[in-house]
Amino acid sequence: MQNKRKNKRLQIHLNAEIKLSDGSIWKGKTENISFGGICISLNETCSIQVGDECDLIVILMEGDDRQVIKFKAKAIHTHEPKIGFQFLHIDIDSYDHFRNLMLSNSKDPDKLQEELEQNPGIFV
Repeated sequence: MQNKRKNKRLQIHLNAEIKLSDGSIWKGKTENISFGGICISLNETCSIQVGDECDLIVILMEGDDRQVIKFKAKAIHTHEPKIGFQFLHIDIDSYDHFRNLMLSNSKDPDKLQEELEQNPGIFV
């Protein structure tokens, strides 16, 4: 079976929050992340459907010094408790944190940087 993915996935486990347009917030943990999307394992059953757009927050640091990466994303597959999201947009400040997170967790950051240049995956 051929892998058609454009972006390499990294196994990074961080807390995440998903906010839907109706205001509901779902919490979970990241399973894997690429420059094009993310898979999140939710803590509970939810109402997220394929095609739903959301604000997605990956929490780098909790507490008073809370540091997050914010994305606009769209659900592209649901296999509860795991849901896959495609990134739609990220602001420039979050992008710097995101890029650093990915490169610092890669076994081959040079190769990942090359992949990023060929297939950016996300709009800033």
